[in-house]
Amino acid sequence: MMNMKRSACFGAVIITVVALLSSSCRKLEHDIMNPDCTEGIQQFVDNGYAGQFKKIWQGIDVGYVFWKWDTTDWDAVYTTYLPVFESADARVCDGQVGMSEEEYETTWKSILSPLMDNHMHVSLTRPGVGGKIFHFAPSKRRLQRSDYHRSFTKKEHLSSLYSMIDDHRLDAVMDTVTVKTSQGNDGYLVNGIINGNIAYLYISSFMIYTPDSSSADTIARSFVLNWLGNTFNENLAGAILDTRNNTGGLGHWQQFLGQFFCEEEFIPYYKMIKSDVGRYEYAVPINQVIKPNDTYHRLMSDDCPLVCLFDLNSASNGEEIPWMFSYLPGYVGIGERTLGAMGGLVDSQYSTFYSGSFGDQSLGSKDTFTSSDKCSYSCSMSTFAHVDSKTGICPEGTGMIPQIEVLLDTTAMFSGRGDNQLLEAVKYIKNLKNRQ
Repeated sequence: MMNMKRSACFGAVIITVVALLSSSCRKLEHDIMNPDCTEGIQQFVDNGYAGQFKKIWQGIDVGYVFWKWDTTDWDAVYTTYLPVFESADARVCDGQVGMSEEEYETTWKSILSPLMDNHMHVSLTRPGVGGKIFHFAPSKRRLQRSDYHRSFTKKEHLSSLYSMIDDHRLDAVMDTVTVKTSQGNDGYLVNGIINGNIAYLYISSFMIYTPDSSSADTIARSFVLNWLGNTFNENLAGAILDTRNNTGGLGHWQQFLGQFFCEEEFIPYYKMIKSDVGRYEYAVPINQVIKPNDTYHRLMSDDCPLVCLFDLNSASNGEEIPWMFSYLPGYVGIGERTLGAMGGLVDSQYSTFYSGSFGDQSLGSKDTFTSSDKCSYSCSMSTFAHVDSKTGICPEGTGMIPQIEVLLDTTAMFSGRGDNQLLEAVKYIKNLKNRQ
């Protein structure tokens, strides 16, 4: 590990970008505007299929941060699909239906699904028709993965946990708490000791405020700090951080958790942000620096490991934190490959990037679309790409790969009768202890 200058931490707050109207490779009518500008929303008014397609194509061309790694031929997308939408406009001029719901949905799915940004979400309505809103996200590709299974519910998770304790398959003392996340949704944490010497923490969302913030939930704070305190115990055999089904949250968690497990600063990855309207124009990389706590820390080891449990429903910060820990001694990843939604969001204090959102941001939350709305689409994208500082690889779309692959026994978990992934993590640590 090497000492480097600490960089600023950008929070996970999405900004609205209302003017992504430029192309780096195709001359289209546009006005380049400051992405922080909140004026000019009317220029997004679309009256036809081709107009809607052109502006979404341009917005993604300018703002998409993964062009350096994404193999999609975006110029070919334009060439292939513009005639399709122009034909739809021609049918409308002839008094016919431009596109049926099925044709419209299938066409846009073909355009957007190949992209690798798993934070991307696009909401569309058929021009001139309104009514139904269609939602598209590349992350839906996970439904096509051979290892796909749905996420387990809180009830299924806790039922499986306590059934194993009741049946003496797991020697553990656990406590559970439900808390409100920063978005107002319910989250939950499980804190406990397994076999008397394994510190266990499950956290369902990193949208729960970090324990060092003034706004942190008091009970959530105590759960996380208790887990950290247990890891400082000299009799500890190992610790388990469980981020399965954790779909992400606030970026401060990396600095908060990482500080207790390192003795010097380290950089797990850096951020690549678009700096101008050109497709391949990026700003100077921003290092993600983890700085050690001056008072408390616990170095894990091969004999006393930190096991990160994750699965294919772990996303964003739910996989970035295991990624961060993978740089430290004693790390072991157990479970399933994560979703691969490593792109992130930065706030408006960084003014020279062109990623984020464009279109009518309220569209995605509406049940219906009316002609009084300003535009017939909205598109949200990651604002920066994570790049591994050791390999230079961007893991978007690939995710974290566990060192020990254990596919979830969905029959047991979904019936509330067992959790084979957790049992495997406990077994791994127990076997290490027995060899000593």
